[in-house]
Amino acid sequence: MLAPAQTPREVVTRLNAEINRVPQTPEMKERLLKLGAEPMLMSPEQYDAFLREEYRVLGDVMRASGVKAQ
Repeated sequence: MLAPAQTPREVVTRLNAEINRVPQTPEMKERLLKLGAEPMLMSPEQYDAFLREEYRVLGDVMRASGVKAQ
């Protein structure tokens, strides 16, 4: 889940709390378990760092493979 860069901090904090709450409900825990999925609950700062690292890794893979975005 992403929000525009200028989203007020209190809105980001609220969205993060709600997004992290849902996978912890009994219904979602059961669904995720059946799928073999494990939620990655993160703070906004952790999610930002995660995305930055994913972009870096994917960029490295694209450069190494010679793939070009169109």
